[in-house]
Amino acid sequence: WLLAGKGNWLLAGEGNWLFAGEGNWFLAGKGNWLLAGKRNWLLAGKRNWLLAGEGNWLLARKGNWLLAGKENWLLAGKRNWLLAGEGNWLLAGKGNWLLAGKGNWLLAGKRNWLLAGEGNWLLAGKGNWLLAGKGNWLLAEKGNWLLAGKGNWFLAGKGNWSLAGKGNWLLAGEGNWFLAGKGNWLL
Repeated sequence: WLLAGKGNWLLAGEGNWLFAGEGNWFLAGKGNWLLAGKRNWLLAGKRNWLLAGEGNWLLARKGNWLLAGKENWLLAGKRNWLLAGEGNWLLAGKGNWLLAGKGNWLLAGKRNWLLAGEGNWLLAGKGNWLLAGKGNWLLAEKGNWLLAGKGNWFLAGKGNWSLAGKGNWLLAGEGNWFLAGKGNWLL
């Protein structure tokens, strides 16, 4: 059957239909549908859908989805997602994610993450992390860390640390420490 005019339906084949007009639905094939117009949906394949326009979703393959536009999500594979744009998330692989932009996270591999920008974290390798910006931490190697900026800490090796700036600590070797400034300690 076919119904002409705005917001009217068109059916082609068994269980297949088409709806014409702006912001209207289009269905092609069994259980597959499309919706045209701003923030409208498009579905290709069983239970898969696509939404066009800013802040709209796209789903490819069973249980997988993608979202286009600023600060929008993109998902590829089961429980894997990607968000493009400044301050947006990106996830690739099981339990692995990335976030781009100021104060955003990047994760590559299990429990490994990276955060770029001032005061942001960066993690590379299992249990290893880095933080850039004022008063931020940097960790290289398991259990070892470094902090850059005024009054910030630096740690190299197990139990060894240093802190630069007024009234700050510096430790070289286990049990050895140094504090600069009036009334400060040096060991």
